[in-house]
Amino acid sequence: MSHVFLPRKQVAEFDKELTFTIEGKTYTIPPSEVPCETEWQGTLRASAPSVSIDLTYGPLRLKRVIVEDWGGESLQGREFNLFVEVDSETVVRPVLSLPVSDDGTGEEGELHFFLERVKLPVEGMVIPPSGGGLFERWLADSGKVNPETVRYSVQCEICDEPFTFRAHHTGFLEVEYLYCDKSSQPLVIPVNDPMLAFKRPGVESKPDEVSPAEIAYARKRIETLEEKQPKSDYGGNYRWLAPFRCPHCSTPFIDFRNNLFRKAWEYYLCCHKGHEMKYFTTDMIRKEKKGEGGNKKVGG
Repeated sequence: MSHVFLPRKQVAEFDKELTFTIEGKTYTIPPSEVPCETEWQGTLRASAPSVSIDLTYGPLRLKRVIVEDWGGESLQGREFNLFVEVDSETVVRPVLSLPVSDDGTGEEGELHFFLERVKLPVEGMVIPPSGGGLFERWLADSGKVNPETVRYSVQCEICDEPFTFRAHHTGFLEVEYLYCDKSSQPLVIPVNDPMLAFKRPGVESKPDEVSPAEIAYARKRIETLEEKQPKSDYGGNYRWLAPFRCPHCSTPFIDFRNNLFRKAWEYYLCCHKGHEMKYFTTDMIRKEKKGEGGNKKVGG
C-alpha cells in the first residue's frame, strides 16, 4: 500500500473510515489521511468472470459494483491495482486496473474500471442527479478525454444491480449518436453526413441563454433526423433523447428525456456489453429501407 497526501485545503468533514471490500479483504482509508491518493495491489481468487466490490463509509454500505471480463474468462489469478483518490472536496474516485482477455472488441491487455464515484460525508452527501450523465457523475472531466481502455462500473439507483459499460468520446469519432428507445443500442451517424447537417441541435449554451424559439427549432431538427432512421435490431426506434438504460430493470440510467441540454453536453456515447454500435449514412439508410441491407456494425 502506498499513500500520497494531497494539499489539505478546506477539507469537508470526513469522520469515518472509507473501506473497499474485494473477495472478503478490506482496503481502508482512515479520516486522518484525507485528502490523499492511495493504491493497493492484490490477486483475484474468483473462478467466475466477475467480482463484486463493496464501498462502505463507517457502517453504511454506499455502493456495490463489479469488475468483469467481457470475454467471459475467469478472473482467477489476475493481479489488480486499486487506486483511490479522495480530493479536498471529498469526492471519492476509485479506479481498479487488471489484465483481461480479448473481450470481443479486439482489445487485450490492461483495462481500467472507473468505479462509481461518491462525494462524502454521508450526512449531507452530494449525490449525482438521478439520470445524470458521465460528467454529472464525476466519471468524466471537462477538458480530459477518458481512454478507450476504460470500463465504467456502476450500480443502478432503482434495482441496485451493478453493471459495467464502455463509452466513446463522439467528438473524436466525429459522429452523432442516438439510442434505441427499447434497448439502448446506439446508432452513430458521421457528422459530415448530409442527413445531419449539424453536430448538435444548437442548445450547447446555458438553459437561460436559449430562447423558446431556439428550443422549438432544435426539437424540429431532431424530429426530422429521427424520421430518417430505420428500426433497431431490438424492434425499437432510434431517438436523439432516448435514455441509456440499466440492462437489468430498463430504468433510465442516463436520462435525456425532455432534457435537450443534458444530451447536448454529453459527448460520451455509452455501450452495454454485447451491444454493437450501428453505423449509418444516408446511402446506407436508403438501401436499408429498400431491403438492400447496407448496415455496417462498429465494435461494441
